[in-house]
Amino acid sequence: PYLVASSVQAFVAQRLVRRNCPHCKEEDPSPLSEIRQEIARVLGDTDPSGIRIFRGRGCDACNNTGYYGRTAIYEILELNEHVRAVILEKPRAEEIKRAALAGGMKTLRQDGWKNVAAGITTPAEVMNVTMKEV
Repeated sequence: PYLVASSVQAFVAQRLVRRNCPHCKEEDPSPLSEIRQEIARVLGDTDPSGIRIFRGRGCDACNNTGYYGRTAIYEILELNEHVRAVILEKPRAEEIKRAALAGGMKTLRQDGWKNVAAGITTPAEVMNVTMKEV
């Protein structure tokens, strides 16, 4: 723990998600209200009905998959003094994560929801590569 806390500056986690095809992207009216509520909560929006979610319909450009290319979502844990102190106590991973979140870290899921709200990817892609936050 001492070597990690004293020498590491940051940890980065990355996952690839498929991008909506720009040629056939359309608004998806079918997502569950729970998904819209989670996205609104993460983005700090008070009105989940204002969240627009998109998906690819399927066309010749995307070989009828609805997806065209990939993009990355990230989680970056910068080690500040508080997180370093927590690491030196040899805690469980959940305690380190809690300290990092208190210091402003954004999780993979949060970054994924930003991409969904921007119309870049679908909720299914984000849920497929991330874990639900409790």
